[in-house]
Amino acid sequence: MDQTHQTDLVDVNGRSIPRARYLVILTGIGFIAYALVSMDATMIGVALPVIAKSTGWSLAALGFAVSLSFVPIVLAGLISGPVADRLGRKRTVQYILLIVGLFSGLTAVVSALWQFTVVRFLAGAGLAEGPIANTLVAEEAPPKRRGTMIGMTQAGYPIGLALAGLLGSLILPRYGWRPLFLFAFLPILVILLVMRFLREPPVFSKAHDTPKKSVEWVRLFSERDRKQTITLTVFSILEFIGIPLTGLLTVTYLVTAKHVPVGEAALLFSLMNWVALVAQIGTGFLSNYVPAKLIIAIWCLLGGVGLGLAAFGGNVGWAYIGLIGYALFGNGLWGCYPRYISESYSTDVRATAMSFFVALGNTAFLWLPAVGGALLALGRGSMLFAGTGVLMIIASLAFAILARHIGVKEGVIDQEKTSLMV
Repeated sequence: MDQTHQTDLVDVNGRSIPRARYLVILTGIGFIAYALVSMDATMIGVALPVIAKSTGWSLAALGFAVSLSFVPIVLAGLISGPVADRLGRKRTVQYILLIVGLFSGLTAVVSALWQFTVVRFLAGAGLAEGPIANTLVAEEAPPKRRGTMIGMTQAGYPIGLALAGLLGSLILPRYGWRPLFLFAFLPILVILLVMRFLREPPVFSKAHDTPKKSVEWVRLFSERDRKQTITLTVFSILEFIGIPLTGLLTVTYLVTAKHVPVGEAALLFSLMNWVALVAQIGTGFLSNYVPAKLIIAIWCLLGGVGLGLAAFGGNVGWAYIGLIGYALFGNGLWGCYPRYISESYSTDVRATAMSFFVALGNTAFLWLPAVGGALLALGRGSMLFAGTGVLMIIASLAFAILARHIGVKEGVIDQEKTSLMV
């Protein structure tokens, strides 16, 4: 009786908390943290025209500064995973929140273009928080709740986009851009919640006590994991292109190629983010009952078809249906994709794997704005969306074929937790 009662409690900073309550707290903090770093990353795009008008800095110069901020999105993703596998998930999340909160918030007080460029570059590391938080959640969650918990944590991303637009609409017309970026300091406050209410997962603590025989990157391509790593590398690069495409160019595409009024296009973009929010939570829940790799393959295929409809639909209505379809499936699959990654790798490289594949996908941010902008300027926007849809369909088929022959057992976390009896 005492032993059963003991397993229903978790120790957090010397305090015993019922496990069910801790899982709710963990998911809530993960959701809030990802929403705030997503909001910070998106506010700059919302405020850019106002910043240009207020400061006299050219849009070209500002655009170059913002483009540079995409570089640390990739670099931080490549670095943060090994750091989390060495120092801990909780500690790494705190480091990232401090960096993004400090430098994104300092945007409010810059007085020169070089200062703006520096703080935005450093603030770009913020989106590396998501994969580490998902790792922490995955390692604590029981298998029948893991999909729902990861889906809810991941849903912080579209909420952050929506919050950035909402705050911008309320603050920019009346008070200008500097007060808007004071909200970018909020991730620093979340550090206090992480310190007070979260712990390092026991499976990490056990793995951390085992001496490392090689660096994390080498182990990703070990004989045990090589096939899985190659499969997910191909999938992440091809599938992820739709995220920056729809996030950065949807409004411009609808206005220039489909001749939709800008207000209506912005409204559809907002609706896409709310659909993605619901879809990610729902997809995460579904993965509790349906194999994640089956969902990923089908959802990616349907997301690609959605972009095809957005490109070649006979009228604006078809474009709307296609874009909402992409939000539902192409964006929605991220409600279970982190689960699949987390269950395919052991604790000693799990955070490295999670951040690595997201970083690979984020490389699209480095080239898509320039390539997409050029195609839109040439009147080839439909080709851009159709081409991305084709790549997603290829990603779906490649994943379905390769994943079937990998021979890697999912559920590695649960095997490790069973041996720990946490």
